[in-house]
Amino acid sequence: MGADMYLATSFLLCNEMKESFASPINCLNNDQQIDKKCGFTSSNPDYEMLMPVIFNLKHGIELFLKAFLMKTNLKQEYPTSHDLLILLNFLISNIINNKPKEKKVIEILNKDIREIIEKYYYGLYAFSKYKINPDTNNEAERYPEYRNCNCYKIDNLFDLNYNELLEMIKKDIQYIQKFFREEIYKKVC
Repeated sequence: MGADMYLATSFLLCNEMKESFASPINCLNNDQQIDKKCGFTSSNPDYEMLMPVIFNLKHGIELFLKAFLMKTNLKQEYPTSHDLLILLNFLISNIINNKPKEKKVIEILNKDIREIIEKYYYGLYAFSKYKINPDTNNEAERYPEYRNCNCYKIDNLFDLNYNELLEMIKKDIQYIQKFFREEIYKKVC
């Protein structure tokens, strides 16, 4: 499944960023260690790698949700929406309608998975404290310079606590992947 690849890419890039941010001296974390490892001549500091980390995380979730929607309703056409909460709500509805005995799965989707999705959907992971300005089209990290007025803003990337942030992101990736694979894919689909 392609969704796993996006989540794995996000996870591996978190590890690369953690290695880059291993120095306790902040100014040493502003160089281009990851680009240099790739043989690139880019001038992007490593903290900007957070954008592909989160984009890939959200895209992996989106692909999982779309695949499960089609597996839980064989008449379902491929969804065109990128809105993670709409896709999650449709999936929960499909499971309620087609697999009503899966109460535990529905409960986890509606609570734990929703909480993780909302963290990245609203930018609560680093850029917002409130559930406003959702990223309904997965554009915040894809086009941060565009400054889409309809979703949260990415500011002051250089000023985040990357050690804690990256560990949280990695835990979210592992939890989502395991739940989607072990509980949804193997038991519901």
